[in-house]
Amino acid sequence: MRSLSKFLGPDLRLALVAADTQSAMRLEARLSAGTTWVSRLLQHSARELLADPGVHELHERAREAYAHRSGLLIQRLHAHGIEVPHRPDGLNVWVELDVDSGSVVQALAERGWAVRPGHLFVHDPSARQGAIRVTSSTVTEPQAEAFAAELAAVVAALRTTR
Repeated sequence: MRSLSKFLGPDLRLALVAADTQSAMRLEARLSAGTTWVSRLLQHSARELLADPGVHELHERAREAYAHRSGLLIQRLHAHGIEVPHRPDGLNVWVELDVDSGSVVQALAERGWAVRPGHLFVHDPSARQGAIRVTSSTVTEPQAEAFAAELAAVVAALRTTR
C-alpha cells in the first residue's frame, strides 16, 4: 500500500487507497469503527493530481533527486566498509548491521544523528535487531560523509565491546 501523502501532500492520504484484497479488508475493518467518510473534494483533487502530466514530471524529478541522495549515502557508507545490499526506492536507506540497533541509535544520537531502529519497520521485530533506517531525503555529500564516518566508528566501538 502506498500513501499519496508522500508526494501529493498529507491532506490527500485518505482520498484514494489501492491495496491487495487482504490489506483492503484490514483497512476497512480498522476504519469501520470510526469515521469512514472521505471528502469528494479530496477524492477529486487526488484524481486530478494523478492525471496531471506536470505532477508526474515533478514526481519523477523528485524520485531522481531522492535516488541521487540515497546513492551518495550508500557510496559513503561503502567507502567506510558498511555494505547496503538493497537499493532504496524511497526516502530512506535500510542498513543491516551486525551489532544491536538500539545501541547504534543511542550512540549516534549522542553524536547528533537521529536514525530509527529497524525493528520498528518489520513484521518480525526480532529478525532485524541489527538494522537501522536512515532518512536520506535531504542529505548532502558532506553530511553523507560525516554520517558514514560516525556510523563506522560506532559500529567498530560496539564490536569491540561484545
